[in-house]
Amino acid sequence: MKAYLRIAGLLILGALAFSGTASAQAWPTKPIEWIVPFAPGGSTDVLARLVAEKLKDRLGQPIVIVNRGGANADIGYKTAAAAAPDGHTIVLTVASLVTNPFQLKSALEPSRLAPVIYLAEGPYVLLSSQKFPSTTIQDAVARIRSKAGAVSCGMTGGIGSLACQTLQSFAKSELLQVPYRGVEPATIAIMAGDIDLVFTFGISASRPMESGRVRALATTALKRGSLPFPDLPTISEVLPGFEILGWSGVSVPAGTPPEIVGRLNREMNAVLKLPEISARLISDGLAPVGGSPEDFAQRLKAVEAVFGKVLKDSGVTPQ
Repeated sequence: MKAYLRIAGLLILGALAFSGTASAQAWPTKPIEWIVPFAPGGSTDVLARLVAEKLKDRLGQPIVIVNRGGANADIGYKTAAAAAPDGHTIVLTVASLVTNPFQLKSALEPSRLAPVIYLAEGPYVLLSSQKFPSTTIQDAVARIRSKAGAVSCGMTGGIGSLACQTLQSFAKSELLQVPYRGVEPATIAIMAGDIDLVFTFGISASRPMESGRVRALATTALKRGSLPFPDLPTISEVLPGFEILGWSGVSVPAGTPPEIVGRLNREMNAVLKLPEISARLISDGLAPVGGSPEDFAQRLKAVEAVFGKVLKDSGVTPQ
C-alpha cells in the first residue's frame, strides 16, 4: 500500500510538472495587456511601445498598451496586481513600486508583483521653463536655496519624483512639489510656464527643447558625456555626488507560473539585443540592460534601500 501511495504521489508530481510546462508552451493564448502606469507620450510609454512592437512577433500575440496613470504609478501597479496571474497581464515597473510605501499608506505591497526583467537605464535631464529666471544649473541651485518653497518641480512619478526630492535634499532647501500623472502632462505644464523645473529622460526632452519653450540645465549623470546631450553640465558639478539613473523594468502579478516568467524574460532579453532596438535606446539616452528576474529583484532591493533613505532623511512619511 505504501509503495502504491509513493508511486501515485510521483505520478501526481509528474503530471503537475508536465502541466506547468505544457501551459507555458501554450502561452500566450490571447493578446497580452501591458499596463504602463503613466500617461501616454512619456519616456516609459515610448519604451514600452518600442519593445512591444518586437515582442508581439516573438510571442505571436498582440501586445496592447494600456495607460493607467495616477498616484505615483500606484493605480497601474494595483490594476496589474489584481489581474489573473496567467502571463496575459504585464506592467511597466519603475522605482515607485518600492518607494511608494514610504509615501503612501495605501500603496501596493511590492511583493504582489513578481519581477521579470530590468529593461534599460539612463540619466535624466533637468529642464526649466523659459519663464524661469535662472539659465544655468549654478543659478538654479542658488535660486532654490534663496527662495525656499518658491521654485516648483514637476512630480512625474517614479524616479522623476524622487529626483525632485533628491535635489531638494542636496540643495538643503525646499522645493514646491507639483504632482502630475506622468512626464507628458508635466512637459505640457513646463512648456506653458506653469512649473519651473522637471526631470525627464532624454527621450522625452528633445521635443520640448526643439520647441524653444524650455531649456536644458543639466543631466543627472555623475560626469559629462551622457547621450543624447553629451555637452550638458551635470548637477554634480554644483552639488557633488548627485547622481540619478532612471530605469524601467517589467513585472507580472505574483503567482504567475515561473515557466511563463522565464519565457517572457528570454524573449524580452532577445528584443533588447536587436541592433535596431539597442541603437534606438542608446540614441535616446538609455542603455539596454536585461538580465534575469533575480537580477531585477536585487536591483529593486537596492533602489528601496537607497531612495528609502533619501525619503526618510527628507522627512517624508506615509500619507
